[in-house]
Amino acid sequence: EYQGESVVPEGKGTEADPYLVEYANDMLAMMNELKGDEPTYIKLANDIDMSSIEEWMPVNTTEPYKTIHFDGDGKTIKNLYSNAATKCSLFGAITGSVKNVNFEDCTLEPGSDATGTGLIAGYAKNTVFQNIKVKNLTINSLGNNNNGKNLGGAVGIAEGCTFDNVTVDVDVVDYDQNGTIPRVVGGLVGILQEETSTVNNCHTTGTVRAHHYGGGFIGVVKCENQEITNCTADVKVIGLVDSGNYNAGFIGY
Repeated sequence: EYQGESVVPEGKGTEADPYLVEYANDMLAMMNELKGDEPTYIKLANDIDMSSIEEWMPVNTTEPYKTIHFDGDGKTIKNLYSNAATKCSLFGAITGSVKNVNFEDCTLEPGSDATGTGLIAGYAKNTVFQNIKVKNLTINSLGNNNNGKNLGGAVGIAEGCTFDNVTVDVDVVDYDQNGTIPRVVGGLVGILQEETSTVNNCHTTGTVRAHHYGGGFIGVVKCENQEITNCTADVKVIGLVDSGNYNAGFIGY
């Protein structure tokens, strides 16, 4: 529930005394309190309904990216909506950790040229994602066949990350119904880059629409010797009939 103007959340943003997020306005204030020279620690104190924020704009979108450690403490963030032009997501970009959090009934609507789209982060490097559940996520794609690439249910682009016990239920929609859909799409992650990530006990459900490289779990894996253990994808993957490219139930390419 939105209450009043944005305020500085309780806490100091340190590991011992994290910022406590109680309401949607605290989420806004939190983004203004990210530390530039040291990690910022954030903890949810309540379930958060983001419906009072019409268009969520992630602020951690330019290098050098700030380090964030976000602990949901088992709470739920629901009704987040973002149509950011770049890194359309909750955090934009992240290095650090996101754990113990649920998401429900969220919607992303990235621009046609957006590169890096995912509910939690458009881009993640050396980040731990642990004990996360995403339910009823909708991604309304306005991209064409060459743009709007690297789209994932949780993360768009990941480098050297750990995904442990992450579940995503997502529907990637050709929102403008023009028959053109994103280039690289995955139910969990759009693309795993060259730096090896760890993926264990993660599961995806829903529908993925893609053009070149669509996977029910991951769109593209670029790193060698990548191990994925105890993971499943119960996802309907829809590719353009005339694409002649790589679309598959688990990993596109």
